[in-house]
Amino acid sequence: ETDLRPGLRRLAAAGGATPFMAYAFAFRLLLHRYAQGPRVAFGTPVSTRAHPAAEAMLGYFLNPVVVCAPLDEQVDVVEALRDFSREMRDALAHAASPFDEVAGHLSPPRQRGRHPLFQAMFVYQEAGPGPRLGDARLEPVTLDLGASKFDLTLFVTETADSAEVAVAVEYRADRFEAVWMNGLLDHYETLLEGLAEWREGPLSELPLLRGEEDDRLGALAEGPRLTEGPRALLPEQIRNQARRQPRDPAVVCGGELLSYADLEGSAGAVARELAARGVRPGDRVGLFLPRSPELIAGIVGCHWAGAAYVPLDPSYPPARNRAVLE
Repeated sequence: ETDLRPGLRRLAAAGGATPFMAYAFAFRLLLHRYAQGPRVAFGTPVSTRAHPAAEAMLGYFLNPVVVCAPLDEQVDVVEALRDFSREMRDALAHAASPFDEVAGHLSPPRQRGRHPLFQAMFVYQEAGPGPRLGDARLEPVTLDLGASKFDLTLFVTETADSAEVAVAVEYRADRFEAVWMNGLLDHYETLLEGLAEWREGPLSELPLLRGEEDDRLGALAEGPRLTEGPRALLPEQIRNQARRQPRDPAVVCGGELLSYADLEGSAGAVARELAARGVRPGDRVGLFLPRSPELIAGIVGCHWAGAAYVPLDPSYPPARNRAVLE
């Protein structure tokens, strides 16, 4: 696979950003595309080992920082990254502020099972050889905690001794499905590829979909394609469908349902009755019926008798129905 890191590092340098900010920028753009909002907040954990003595200490020295950078997709990619990096640096400058104090000061509305300031977390880390404790070397171990702390957490891990960039996602299963999350990872990878290969132009030109997915959605937007050549008329299509799938629902109206077999039987009875009463192809038949399965059967029956139906709705003013009859 193509190593995206050189291209992302070049882009980061052009935008005055770090590789971490470039990956976070892609995540911010992904959230923007999904949420379609100018401001989408996400969190990122930051190490607070500012004091040299803390570097060698064991323990949890991470503090979540909230990033709420605005995004305008009409801005040039490099300029947008430069603006984003400034917002990130402003947020990181307050990394030592305890998150509980920040949340308490802002006093956002609290909901059980929902983070107060953001629902999406971005985690970036550079994987390298583990630290040593004497002759013992520590290595990270991935643990499945069985629960997600946030609605969505995206993990990006760069391995120092290879071109591999590992991307993983953790999410709440009661909010998202696995197939949707797989699509999110594909979209994030597509954005990274676009950023790594980018030269100049606005953010809006960065692709989110791969060619195959783009073609599929384009085909759905265009609607079904009609086959060329002669097509069966409606009466014949209904007959054919009744032969193929007689039990399938043909008409649903409130609590009533007619299968294709039922519709064929009712419409056939109407056609035979019309023929018995002297209706011939080209005649016009008035249908004085409300919207109902019987109305559909009457319309189809008129077609089968070769006649044209004329709607006479009981809800119409009587004067209008009389005018139509005349």
